[in-house]
Amino acid sequence: MSQTEPIYVVASDMDGTFLRDDKTFDEPRFRSILQRMHAKGCKFVVASGNQYIQLKQSFDGYADTISYVAENGSYVVDNGKTIYTAHIEPSVAQTVYTQLISNKKMFTLLCGLKATYIQKNQATDELISLISYYFPSLEVVNNLLDVDDVVLKFCAVMKPQDMLEIYQTLDETLPSDVQPMMSGYGSIDIVCAHVNKARGLDMLVKRWGYDARNCIAFGDAANDIEMLKYAQVGYAMANAMEGVAEIANKQAPSNNDDGVLEVLDTLF
Repeated sequence: MSQTEPIYVVASDMDGTFLRDDKTFDEPRFRSILQRMHAKGCKFVVASGNQYIQLKQSFDGYADTISYVAENGSYVVDNGKTIYTAHIEPSVAQTVYTQLISNKKMFTLLCGLKATYIQKNQATDELISLISYYFPSLEVVNNLLDVDDVVLKFCAVMKPQDMLEIYQTLDETLPSDVQPMMSGYGSIDIVCAHVNKARGLDMLVKRWGYDARNCIAFGDAANDIEMLKYAQVGYAMANAMEGVAEIANKQAPSNNDDGVLEVLDTLF
């Protein structure tokens, strides 16, 4: 499928899509593309399972000229202004917590508006080193349920080989108010049942007076599927996980080959 309507919104996942495996990107090249996009009235949206505060750090100096669908759609920001947050109700959070914390194959994080939290009995030096890049506002607490914060989501961290089995179990046993979402290699987010990247993107698109026909999107993982389906043209990265390329309209070069920038350079 080709883009038949003007492009006014470009949405991109980060890890495995916009970022190379070493978490870098060609910043001067992107800045030049972004300037050309803005000159044509086109907006750039970062759509990721990561925290808003973590995502902004990648765009030092111009972070507020970009919009964000963070936490897999649980936190939506339009050029520095928060327009939506999804809250897991306390009673539901307690049920989810009880199920997650009892599983010895994984570690459990609670992601709130103020920070991300991990229990002291799970906060090993090895784990903190592994996740600190993704959760720069990480706090260690005695009990997740004692945290004074709004619950945006839970994040379960595990060995990649255990992810599919754990996802299937969570999908069958979690309360209907929430849903598990495979957010990357070795992590599963538990978010509100109605939340995903496509819904967050749609909020921004409609806020700006456009619709899905004016969007293109890039992704590589299962949590990108709804967004790739939503956009007029969805690009799966050459390195995309199994099943993602089949639902996308087009393929972009791999993340390590700067696939998003390669495509955008041809469009703007």
